[in-house]
Amino acid sequence: MGIPKLPSEIFNKIIYQLVVDLGMCGAWKLRLVSRSFKAEIRYCLFAQQPCANLNVECESHGGDFTRCAEILEKNIVEYLGYLSKNSRDAAPDLPRYISDMSSYIIRELDIVSKEEELDVVDTMCKGMVRVMGADRVVRTLFSELQDDSSKFEEYRSSRSLEVRGLSEAHIKAAAAICMNAKHLVSRLIKQGTMLSSTGVLRPLRFAIHLADLKMVKMIAPRVTRSAIGRNEKTDSNGVLSDIDDAVTFAIQEGSFVILDYLVNVRIEERDNIRYSQFDKWLYRAIRRKRPTMLKTFLRLHHLVEEYRGSIGGSGEVIFRKMCMDGDVDNLSTLVRLQMKDPKARLPWSSAVLDAVKSRNPEILKWVLDSGFHPDGQRRYTRVMDSSNFRPLGWAIHKEEGYVPDSVDRIILRLLLSYGANDFGRNMKQSEYRFFSEVAISMGFRNIPTWEVYSDYNIKSRWPMRSTLSD
Repeated sequence: MGIPKLPSEIFNKIIYQLVVDLGMCGAWKLRLVSRSFKAEIRYCLFAQQPCANLNVECESHGGDFTRCAEILEKNIVEYLGYLSKNSRDAAPDLPRYISDMSSYIIRELDIVSKEEELDVVDTMCKGMVRVMGADRVVRTLFSELQDDSSKFEEYRSSRSLEVRGLSEAHIKAAAAICMNAKHLVSRLIKQGTMLSSTGVLRPLRFAIHLADLKMVKMIAPRVTRSAIGRNEKTDSNGVLSDIDDAVTFAIQEGSFVILDYLVNVRIEERDNIRYSQFDKWLYRAIRRKRPTMLKTFLRLHHLVEEYRGSIGGSGEVIFRKMCMDGDVDNLSTLVRLQMKDPKARLPWSSAVLDAVKSRNPEILKWVLDSGFHPDGQRRYTRVMDSSNFRPLGWAIHKEEGYVPDSVDRIILRLLLSYGANDFGRNMKQSEYRFFSEVAISMGFRNIPTWEVYSDYNIKSRWPMRSTLSD
């Protein structure tokens, strides 16, 4: 068909809302990184001319935006042509248009990810809402939901509109969510037509964002029942992974009531919770500085471990991150919660070693004051890292030519003052020189020379621990 002349303000508005949004959503693994690049896209489409610089930019970002622009231009022009033939208040067949255009883009650009397919549809809906206006979209998509009565018949599409299984109900949900229309989303959820593995995460996130526990409770049980009915377990594409993503989103939103509910949902399927997933949840909760969230995850961790009958490494990873961040407040909160509930334990077998590696004297002193043994975790329990370093051995471990600074000296003094005496492996001469210098400055007596030390049969232990002057 011939391309009609369009007013520049209409074209600019559509290009900015649709083309730029589609590029930013990641459907073509393309990121529009500058205003000039966006301006080039608008100029390219408005002038209906190829742009050499555009190809260079797209090539460097791994996307074929020129081809995408051609597709969008063709479809947008056809749609505007359709609107021009109808009265202002006439409702165009918006679901069919969104479905057809999305299918065309997905097919032409070889999109295979469900998430990216939904990105295309979401962006189409968002663009149409901005271009047409929310009122017009509601009249077009939700005419059967405008009845004020409380009883609704289950919606049945008059014809199949699918983008690889994406139904008209999903298109409606995407439009309702982008308009922040809570009542429309609630009604679609009650109908049950949008709760498939392809489209559940968006309405679930929407409910979490609104802190609407009632809406979350409408969605989550149906999701898990649907997954169990199909014998699915948690994996990269499974339905239960949607609940996992929702837990992560609830942490980000800081909604403890919804988080607690979602964690209880996941506890029912706790044999499917991976330690890597738990690490992510716990660390995000820690960064939110919310003790109530920490309690929830400590309880979850205990139930998972009780079910498996084994102890994993989650606590060590989290503890190490907090040590490296110098986060004394969260360390204190987490340990205090653990001490109140010994069953909800975390396996901090390398607490002192991690504190030493952080090179943060405040963290190390806090860990030692909390009762962790200076040579290991708890008293009479010593743990080394993969290099056979005890905390004391790591404190004196220096690369050849390295000159210890004041922080190194403070850390070593702390360990010695709390009774550390196990290095875990033999010391080099430069390391022993550093150790003996600090020990002598602290009042330790009878420190042997390097020659004497090097003749000891057991070189990893320091036998003069009792020689500290009173």
